[in-house]
Parts: sequence; structure tokens; C-alpha cells
Amino acid sequence: MCVFLKSPQEFYCQPIATNAELDELMNEIATKYVEDVPTLANITTGAPCCALYSQDGGWYRAQVVENHGDKVKVS
Repeated sequence: MCVFLKSPQEFYCQPIATNAELDELMNEIATKYVEDVPTLANITTGAPCCALYSQDGGWYRAQVVENHGDKVKVS
């Protein structure tokens, strides 16, 4: 199953057999970051992270693509 499509060269797929595991992980992320918000201390470009999506207020897996000290850009 395709879970993210940016272009024909950049897309991400998730095996359907692992959907239940992914759902469980996403529920754990959502529960963890309700009150325990991650900090930007010592985060580096390329690092995996969890990021708050402003459109729906949910936390999602992401990767740091730019670090500007007090702000980071994720993808």
C-alpha cells in the first residue's frame, strides 16, 4: 500500500501485512506526545523524529531535513 506520494521518484510504501503494527505504533506516538512534547535539543539533519502536523493536530513519524536552531523543517 502506498502511504505517501510526493513524485514518481519519491514515494513510501507500507506492506499491508504490517498495517496492524503501524496502527499500534501511531497510537503509541499519539498517546506519548499528548503531554510529553519532544524538544529540539541536539537534533541533527537526517535524524528521525516525531512531528506535530498543524492540519490535524496529530503526531507523525518524520525526518529532519533542515535545522535552524529553534526551528526545524521535517519531511
